[in-house]
Amino acid sequence: MSQMKDAATDEITARAAEWFEKHRDGGLSPAERESFAQWLNESPVHIREYLAVTDAWGGLQVAQPWPEESAEQLIAAARGSASVTSLTRGGLSTWKANRAARRSNRRRLSMPAMSAAAALAVVAIGLTVWIASPWSSNQRIVTARGEQRSIVLADGSVIQLNTLTRVRVRYEPDRRVIELPEGEAFFRVAADPQRPFEVVTPVGTVRAVGTEFNVYNHSGGMRVAVVEGKVQVAYAHPDASAGSSPGTVPVAAHESIEVRAGGKAVVAPSEQRVQLATAWMQRRLAFENERLDVIVSEFNRYNRQQMRIADQALLEYRINGVFNADDPGALTKYLQRLLNVEVETSSDNELVLRQKKAVSVF
Repeated sequence: MSQMKDAATDEITARAAEWFEKHRDGGLSPAERESFAQWLNESPVHIREYLAVTDAWGGLQVAQPWPEESAEQLIAAARGSASVTSLTRGGLSTWKANRAARRSNRRRLSMPAMSAAAALAVVAIGLTVWIASPWSSNQRIVTARGEQRSIVLADGSVIQLNTLTRVRVRYEPDRRVIELPEGEAFFRVAADPQRPFEVVTPVGTVRAVGTEFNVYNHSGGMRVAVVEGKVQVAYAHPDASAGSSPGTVPVAAHESIEVRAGGKAVVAPSEQRVQLATAWMQRRLAFENERLDVIVSEFNRYNRQQMRIADQALLEYRINGVFNADDPGALTKYLQRLLNVEVETSSDNELVLRQKKAVSVF
């Protein structure tokens, strides 16, 4: 019986990989999009396996353990993925990974696929899957502190939402609109030249046809990192007159752009910056010469136990490193060991950071 189930699941995974390859190769016709939506709705397992394939491929693009990904490699990596959620007949439910089953699945992988799956492994955090209908509007999805979700849209596009994120999905006759008033999301866009895909933030708009990119809407502005393809980023220049058209900047693969709230934009052609920007999909926080207050703010997005800087002198500290997003203790140990920082736990369970006072020796 178990072998029959494995064979059936492998067949579904193979079909999911075929659908994904069709999306990558230039999109689907209207009839194919309808067939794809019907296939997703047939079973929660179809949704789970499609997300496993897209999640595995997205991780492959970030980590780049293989130069090219065949369908067989995608299937193998997807079989080792445990970060997707199925839907119950009554609605949404959290899929909890079974460790023994995961170990059994990984043993069936080849050594290269096993290494890639291990490199792409995401902490089992209960991702939720939604299917949005292209004929409906005002679909709103929100993630709580520390929560991440994956959404499969009816056109085959996939949105991965990071912690503390809000999106609104709207399909219009001539465009697909995703409003991102708060937070961060990674977009795998199904190609459709007749209906461009737009991500709208308070600072600017990212326009794509079919590509892979990350958008982080934060208090200081907006950061866009492109993994594959290219996008157009429109924003208002600080010296633009009232009613004038926004400026438009093309951003290609392995480039990122930072648009400040005041309208200043800087494009950085750096693959490393793109990898830093997308590390959150593996529950990692990666920093390059970043201020400590920014790092503390990022950790606070993921964890109930908050950190607070009580000494203004620490604001000048800059840090390079990669940390587990769910482990603020790793950061505090690093600060105590290398930067002479004191860490105290307050009465309300805050981690308070201070510069260690010098001890006088008489």
